[in-house]
Amino acid sequence: MMELILIVLFGALQIGDLLTTEKILNQGGKELNPVMNSLFHRFGMHKILVSKVLLMITFGIILAEILPVALLLLVFVYIGVVGWNLNQIRKSK
Repeated sequence: MMELILIVLFGALQIGDLLTTEKILNQGGKELNPVMNSLFHRFGMHKILVSKVLLMITFGIILAEILPVALLLLVFVYIGVVGWNLNQIRKSK
């Protein structure tokens, strides 16, 4: 049951990361991750962000079965990522 809660929370955070990242970039912000930045320019921001969300959710499902504590740690990391993004959006207003 705990694994399912972590998967749902991780998925929601991935969607939160997608939405906040898109908002920042659409407001003229910059992607600080050079790999993601390169992929955005090559394939398009929206396609890469959606692909990343799907890949990360799949990874989260697998990780929940293998090492749930690692998924818990990733949930905390993405709480920080989404929080950072929300703070950047707030600052830009």
